[in-house]
Amino acid sequence: MNIGEFIKRRRLEMNITQTQLSNGICTQGQISKIEKGEIDPSSEILVKIAKKLDLSLDDLFNLTPLEKINIRKD
Repeated sequence: MNIGEFIKRRRLEMNITQTQLSNGICTQGQISKIEKGEIDPSSEILVKIAKKLDLSLDDLFNLTPLEKINIRKD
């Protein structure tokens, strides 16, 4: 799942429209393009989207916590 699909899924879970999500962040058209994977949002827009969707950036990027990564030391 790409970041746009994740944003769309979360937005629908919260039962908000693209227009509601975009308010104060960007245009509704930009949200649509982000969700379709047509454009990559700037880091500033991502932070604002994450906040509005009550997500951390880790949630948004689906990052693995460092303690779960097996780092090999030679």
